[in-house]
Amino acid sequence: MRTRICCVKVANNNPQRQRGREKLTCESGPRSRFGLLFLVAICWLLLTTVTTAADHLRDLQTAAIKNGYSPVGHWGVDPKNYKEWGTHSNRLIPVYTFGTRGAGDGVDLTSYLGKNSAYRSEAKLKAIYGRVPSNTLNPEAEYCDQTDLAALQRAAIKAGKKHVILVVFDGMDWQTTRNAAIYNERKVSYSEGRGTGTHFQNYTADGTTQYGFMCVAPHNDGTDNDVDTQTVTNPGGKILGGYNVKKGGPFPWSPKNDDIDYLTGRAPGGKTKGEHPYPDSANTAQAMTTGVKSYNNSINVDVTGQQVSAIAHEVQALGFSVGAVTSVPIGHATPACSYAHNVDRDDYQDLTRDLLGLPSIAHPKQPLAGLDVLIGGGFGDKATKTGQAVVDAVTGVATTSTASKGQGANFVPGNIWLTDVDRKAVDIANGGKYVVSQRAAGVSGRDNLKAAAERAANRWGERASSLRNGRWRLSTHRRPQQQSRVVHGGGS
Repeated sequence: MRTRICCVKVANNNPQRQRGREKLTCESGPRSRFGLLFLVAICWLLLTTVTTAADHLRDLQTAAIKNGYSPVGHWGVDPKNYKEWGTHSNRLIPVYTFGTRGAGDGVDLTSYLGKNSAYRSEAKLKAIYGRVPSNTLNPEAEYCDQTDLAALQRAAIKAGKKHVILVVFDGMDWQTTRNAAIYNERKVSYSEGRGTGTHFQNYTADGTTQYGFMCVAPHNDGTDNDVDTQTVTNPGGKILGGYNVKKGGPFPWSPKNDDIDYLTGRAPGGKTKGEHPYPDSANTAQAMTTGVKSYNNSINVDVTGQQVSAIAHEVQALGFSVGAVTSVPIGHATPACSYAHNVDRDDYQDLTRDLLGLPSIAHPKQPLAGLDVLIGGGFGDKATKTGQAVVDAVTGVATTSTASKGQGANFVPGNIWLTDVDRKAVDIANGGKYVVSQRAAGVSGRDNLKAAAERAANRWGERASSLRNGRWRLSTHRRPQQQSRVVHGGGS
């Protein structure tokens, strides 16, 4: 188990902040108890499978990895190669919403599906892509676009929703969700649609849940950038995005004769680039947190590299508390898109600086205010220079990952996500804005986190955090003119 770090922000930077409002972006998070509006976007890895009644899943996966083959399933297009494909795809992705049915235009998910689909309208496609992509206009489209989820969140906030939560399971599409449901129920209970078998499929939210699916295509792929000057050197990149329904299929569960090579950004045969590129975690997360479709690798910037506003920035100015909770490192693409700005998703240390309200390459003179809640991983990953193998600080063993050259000239040796200098700078013990709690050997992480949250609450007042029964819970403790914010980073 890796070391964890927890930071609880206690400074009150916004005297206009309204009590009792939070916006939280979660990745791979547990069931939320914040209610009212709850979005789940299950995201986009490609898995082709054959189901089995076997119950020894771990043994099957271990054997498949060791042998490079499995009779049960395979990643990609080659059934003889278990790991032929190891990244995203351009498949349509399921969307589950809670608290939206009957909530009004813009909040109800049907505002973006079927007859209201952007993919039925040239004007709407131009607004999203800046053009009408090749073979993308579809008069029978039932799906929405990822950017519509940002529009839904903004509409919910305008309608008075107090708690808006976006949950992204990065790497889990309709096929992998169905596999999980089959494993949970020990039977094949559906072959299309929402289905049953996992909590988010079964949960009805008192009849307010809805289901649909979305297009996740990027604006383009192949954009080059200069991370040190925060500029894009070839706006529009090398290949433009879009979605050809004749190749990708009209539904996430479309028949297997759909063009799998197309879905992985390849021409038939898999040897050359295809008609449209597949997306990545950065562009897809940004589409949901800003409503702006951009290039693969972007963190809340448009296709020219200009910074765009995230929903978290907008609602923070209105008095909401905002945060990100993730099972991956705190500066990784998906959590970073909740708040940070950068032309390159791999500039990890600067992305974390934005999340914590420190001067960064993107905001050198006027830092962002910083998130109220940040929970994540990555504390044990260290390197002495970019391009070098990352070493696990706990085991001392070099991993298969390398410190990305996307970190830029200001990379600081040590932890690749959060530098020691930055961690100390945000600590209230050193005059910073956060109570910092770091998980240590022999100390309960839950108790450590709870104690840090209580210290913040006792010192400054309004909001405190606690971790109970394995779930993160934000509780409110009001005191006049006082507030606290919660930020937590770590790994396991």
